[in-house]
Amino acid sequence: LNQLTFEAFLWLPKNIANDLGNTLSNKENSKNAREIISDLRTHLLGEQNSIKSSQVIVFTQESRKKQAEKLSNINSEAKE
Repeated sequence: LNQLTFEAFLWLPKNIANDLGNTLSNKENSKNAREIISDLRTHLLGEQNSIKSSQVIVFTQESRKKQAEKLSNINSEAKE
């Protein structure tokens, strides 16, 4: 994790790096991951390619568990 955050802070523009730092340190009223990804996409691709933060999909632990269960069921059915 340190390597990833160090690399991010080396390359991100100041405003996005500050937002990321606030989020990673759990500061009150900090942006969530979706908002940071949306801001970064706009920075990289320009305003014409911006997306709403609500369009960024983040898989939670629960959703990963459900997907793993579905795959397990599919694999079990395929073996039968």
